[in-house]
Amino acid sequence: SGVKERRRPAYHWDNLLRNGDADRGLSKDWAKLVQHTSFNHPYTDDYTLKGEFWRLPGQIDFGEFPDHLRAAFYELLVHHIACHRSRFFFARIGRYRRSERDWDERRIVTPLGAFLRSEEWLQGEMRGERMFLSPSQCWASRTKRPGVPAFMRRLSDDARVLVDRDEVAEISFGEGLGLLDWASPETASLRLVALANCVEKLQSGDIATFRRQYSRAWGELAESHVKLPPNLPLAVHRHGNLIRIEADEGAQTKVILVENAQSFEARALSAAGMSVLELGEVDLGVIEKSLGQVEAYSAEKLDRDSVRL
Repeated sequence: SGVKERRRPAYHWDNLLRNGDADRGLSKDWAKLVQHTSFNHPYTDDYTLKGEFWRLPGQIDFGEFPDHLRAAFYELLVHHIACHRSRFFFARIGRYRRSERDWDERRIVTPLGAFLRSEEWLQGEMRGERMFLSPSQCWASRTKRPGVPAFMRRLSDDARVLVDRDEVAEISFGEGLGLLDWASPETASLRLVALANCVEKLQSGDIATFRRQYSRAWGELAESHVKLPPNLPLAVHRHGNLIRIEADEGAQTKVILVENAQSFEARALSAAGMSVLELGEVDLGVIEKSLGQVEAYSAEKLDRDSVRL
């Protein structure tokens, strides 16, 4: 690991955790994840490292690898995680020569753990095209229904070992890797953003799947009452087309909320240039209230009596 288990004052660890040490493989990316760690007794000199700051051979040079070596390293990492779980992802610093109540222990992600969470090492795909992604850029699902649509960046089939076994999936979707869970209601707001951002790249055969997945995300958000992000983009129907609109601080966009964008009233409003947001079978009042917290949008439920030929 390159870091010896000598007794050190807390400020030594503060400096190391804040700035890293490139010569010993403690990169700036690692420091970004650990720099907010602090200790309650900064002037005592008996803090020691329990465990090791693990990293894998080749990890430091990964950014310079050609694609075939990156692919081989990816296979190594997937195998390592499947075999060892999160055993080498964390170390601990504390005052272990004292009684346990005085340890002041902190859990620290290792360089290997930081690499797996931050770097674009994981092979994903979109429409059959392979690409390297960080776990936080990659969607996956433990179940085939709802599976991740082909028009989203998703985990490649040869890495299914990361999500098929429960004990490994907990690491993959948890703080160990941070994969994005397409099937979890907790990711509804993230899916709304991701789906809206892919609208311009949709093909005609994608529309039905998109509408189904977008409505599902809105339904789960309505049930959870999670606050929407202030910069939320929306996928709306306007002039008969599905388009992406984004929060504009300079002007408020009026949005009409409907269950079905193919209804007569919704199509008439869309043809007139209104922004029509399709939500599926969901309580429109709940979504109206949620969008009311996003200053860029003025959301209203469809008023059928106001629509005329």
